[in-house]
Amino acid sequence: MLVAETQALALPALNAIECVTQQSRIAVAIAQHWTFAQSGAATTLTLFVIAGEVELNEAIRRARAAGARGFDANLQNHTAALHKEIEGSRIEIAPTSPPRRASVSGQMHLQMAFCYGNNRVGIPIKGLTGHGYRFVNFWDMDFHMFPYFLMTKPRSAHLLLEYRYNQLTRYRENAKLWGAAGAQSALGDPG
Repeated sequence: MLVAETQALALPALNAIECVTQQSRIAVAIAQHWTFAQSGAATTLTLFVIAGEVELNEAIRRARAAGARGFDANLQNHTAALHKEIEGSRIEIAPTSPPRRASVSGQMHLQMAFCYGNNRVGIPIKGLTGHGYRFVNFWDMDFHMFPYFLMTKPRSAHLLLEYRYNQLTRYRENAKLWGAAGAQSALGDPG
């Protein structure tokens, strides 16, 4: 990993790759644009990453555009979009209550982890921010996350149900492997 990172820093300020998941055959493009700024002894690295089901050239265009806008403008746009999503799925808790901060934080993580408009992926444990579970969907998605979307964004909840339904053939195959009738999901589904 260190060798790959070292080589990447030696490249121009843009790196891009297209990945295709092994089981679902979903193509994901990832583009990174970075800048270095030196101020005295301090060096600042600003990294912009675009990832999603877009063409590689589109991911590159978006990464370059993010770099051209700069950190502050991107932060402002991101914050405004997040507030719009949270306002659209408001859960009322007393404004001065400590649980309110935790609730807003939880909503933010759910908003970031959900792949809007796509029924081919669920919500992996740790969302899209951690690789510790290799983006696997556990029962947590159904038990803890689905109710939030059902109450605040029914269309998104519908997409989560479609995701599970789309896995039904695999669940039936898994049950047969164990000699059981019906359907059996694995402990976790690769997203």
